[in-house]
Amino acid sequence: MIKINKWFDEDIINCYKDEVVKEVIKKTNVKYGSDNIKYINFGNTDMYCINVEELLTSKLNELRTKYKGLDLYMYLCRLKKYKGKTKIDFIEYLYMWDTTVKREEGKCIIHLRGKDITIDPETSNREEFKNLREYVIEQIKNYDRDIYEELINSFSNYYKTKNDFDALLDYIDESLSECLCEKDEKFDAASKYASQPYIIHYDKINAEMRNKLLSSLGISVCPYCNRQYITMWHDEEADDEEDHSTADLDHFYIKSDYPLFALSLFNFIPSCQICNSRFKGGKVRNTLYPYEEEFGRNIQFQLELEGQTPNEELQLKKWLGAVNASSDKLKLSLTHVPESDRDDFSLKVDGSKKLFRLDEVYDCHKGKAVEVVLKKRIYLEGAYKKYVDDFLEKSDIPSISLEKFLLGYDWNDDNFDEPLSKMTYDIFHSSK
Repeated sequence: MIKINKWFDEDIINCYKDEVVKEVIKKTNVKYGSDNIKYINFGNTDMYCINVEELLTSKLNELRTKYKGLDLYMYLCRLKKYKGKTKIDFIEYLYMWDTTVKREEGKCIIHLRGKDITIDPETSNREEFKNLREYVIEQIKNYDRDIYEELINSFSNYYKTKNDFDALLDYIDESLSECLCEKDEKFDAASKYASQPYIIHYDKINAEMRNKLLSSLGISVCPYCNRQYITMWHDEEADDEEDHSTADLDHFYIKSDYPLFALSLFNFIPSCQICNSRFKGGKVRNTLYPYEEEFGRNIQFQLELEGQTPNEELQLKKWLGAVNASSDKLKLSLTHVPESDRDDFSLKVDGSKKLFRLDEVYDCHKGKAVEVVLKKRIYLEGAYKKYVDDFLEKSDIPSISLEKFLLGYDWNDDNFDEPLSKMTYDIFHSSK
């Protein structure tokens, strides 16, 4: 996972305002009489309005600072994923998102009503399931106590049975969605996202605008996997004669789960089709957000011989290619360096690795990793390095580093804008 260090240029943002934002504002004026849209409609509803132009064109960190209710909105949207889950799945989903939830000897520990409560996922204890339901709803107090009180007063028995709990979740989902529906239209819980009458709806973006957005960012490699090129191409035979992209425009926050963000620029991630369509799809995991987060130096690729303690002899075998790159004994993996505690970053790292199957897809690149180790050992040490440095210095070749000459990468302050550049950088700097 690499960071997107770019933002949409001013021209495309202005174009987006003219073609998309204005159309949304027309609908908010019909329903709300202003350029603001309400996104939470229970509790103190006057607090939870947001300016449409800011919502659709600003960066997420700026919006979350200005509109504190967005964090509450995101938590409420996430609650629907607890609906209908078994006890085991409920705990797994909770563990994916909540850093305070612990595991000891296979059991889950939550802090509820001022004390730690142990829950065994393998049992059918109804009281423990009630505690889980109480726990996730009680977290709403951290954002807005009044909304929490209103919800539990309206659904006083929400934690007792599956039906009671699901009724509360349905109420929250419907209330949030009805905020976004056009005037005199109702949210239909049985319908899919595409058929909902949302004021903010992804159908307002056509193929031309999609390609303009992808082109504006100028991303050359998928930020999720750092493996696939993203390129623009021009189809002279097509009627539109517009530029096209090999990338998908992924919704980081899935539009059916977070409909408020369906048209927000901060929610558009250029990604390869493998990551977006095959791996992610409609799956929900807690992952790193590429506009703000990345693996960086804390999460690094490592190439090791499994079951062996690294020593000079084993390293030499790697350098000389004595261990075949396809061998099961050779392991290429993403490792916490140093091992992270259970914090928000580590949860997102684990989620990113699992969602995009990074350990698995990088297994086929062990040969490339071995090649990096060999080149460093053979060419970047001793007399050969001195000879090539002298040659490059005296030649008419433009300034180029030996690493760029041999490996094809010029990392430039860890800017990993070429396929496999993060892996190559880590292996190059970690190998001896």
